[in-house]
Amino acid sequence: MIKRILVPLDGSGLAERALPLAWGIASRTSADLLLLSAVVPNEQWAGLATTEPADATERQAAEAYLESVAEPLRTHRLKVRTLAVNDRAAHAICAAADAGGCDLIVMATHGRSGLGSWFAGSVAERVRHTTDTPVLLVHARRETVPQATKIGRILVPLDGSETAEEALGLAEELARGLEASLLLAQIVPSPVALYPDEHSNQTLSSLPAIREAAKDYLEGFASSLRERGVEVKTSVAVGEPAAALLDIAGDMNADMIAMTTHGRSALRRFVMGSVADAVSRAVEMPCLIVRARKWSDGHPPGPTIDGDGTPVQASEPAEQAGN
Repeated sequence: MIKRILVPLDGSGLAERALPLAWGIASRTSADLLLLSAVVPNEQWAGLATTEPADATERQAAEAYLESVAEPLRTHRLKVRTLAVNDRAAHAICAAADAGGCDLIVMATHGRSGLGSWFAGSVAERVRHTTDTPVLLVHARRETVPQATKIGRILVPLDGSETAEEALGLAEELARGLEASLLLAQIVPSPVALYPDEHSNQTLSSLPAIREAAKDYLEGFASSLRERGVEVKTSVAVGEPAAALLDIAGDMNADMIAMTTHGRSALRRFVMGSVADAVSRAVEMPCLIVRARKWSDGHPPGPTIDGDGTPVQASEPAEQAGN
C-alpha cells in the first residue's frame, strides 16, 4: 500500500515535472508527500574533492524553496513534509526513502538546479539501480507534464518469472487509485534471435504453441485481476524484448509502463534490467521500475552505489531537516 511518496527536487522547473503525477497519486491513495532537496558545496558538483559542508545560506535557500512548493499542495489537504540534506543527491534520495519508510519515489529524469546544479538524469539512474524502493520516472523532456488524470492504461511486461511478476502488485494498486486499466504483455523471443545458427522449420513450427502458452499465462493473471474489479487486456508479441515492448506500448496506447529490473524467460534467460534500461530511456511516458526481491538465478543484488558511483557496503543515514 502506498502511504508515503518521496519527490526529489533540485529547484528547477524540469525536476518539478514529477510533481503533478506524485500529487495525483497521493491525492487518490491518501499518501503523504515528502519533498527532498540535496544541498552540497559547488566544489563537489564541479568534481573537486572537498569535505566542507554546504553553507547555511544554501541550506536555508533549499528549505525556503521546498516550503514554497509544499504550501500550495497543503491547500489541497495533502500532508506534505520537506527535507533538506547536506549530501550528494543520489545517496540522499536513497537514504531518505529508506529512513522515511517511503513506498514510492517519483522523480524527473532530468533537472538542473539554481541551488546546486545537479542533473537529475544521472541521479535518477543511480537511484533506480540502488534503492529497493520502487521508482516512478517522469521524463522531463516531455512537452506536456504527465498528470494522474491522464494515466488510463498501465503496461506491465511479464516473462514467466516470479521476479517479473513482482511489478503487478504495485501496478494493480496504481490502476485502482488512478482508475486505470492494466495491459499485460509477454514478449516471445524470435527463434531467429535465439538460434541464429540452428534455425530450422522445427523451431518455427513450435512458435504457435509457444504463443498460445504465453496467452494462457497472461490470461491466468488477467482473470484474477478482473475478478477483483480491474480492467485488463493482454498481448503477446514475438521479437526482441525491448523493441517489441515499445511497439506494444504504442499500439495499445499505454500511458505508463511498470516493470521489474530482473526476470527470467521460459525460453531463455535474459535480464529484465537491460530491458528496463532500454525501455525507460526510449519512451517518454512515465516508467515505474520495481527492483526484484526474488532472484531467479540465486545471485544476490549487486553492491550499493554511492552518490559518486562508488560501491559501498551500506548507506549512511541522511541528515534531516525541515518539517
